[in-house]
Amino acid sequence: MEQIPITKILANNIKNRRAQLGLTQEQLSERMNVSWLSIALIETQKRWVSPEMLEKIAAALRCSEKDLFDRDFL
Repeated sequence: MEQIPITKILANNIKNRRAQLGLTQEQLSERMNVSWLSIALIETQKRWVSPEMLEKIAAALRCSEKDLFDRDFL
């Protein structure tokens, strides 16, 4: 099994779930009350998430925090 960096798994799961819900980065950031740049940096693997940010992302995407790290989430 190929070793995929956890940052890439998280970024891909956020992007894919966001797309599945029909949300733009801006719309997701509005749901979370954060800057869209924060979402963009996480999705491009340029910024890691704090526990608080992870909770906000999961709530906004209507999934669990654990789901966001699952290699087979979507």
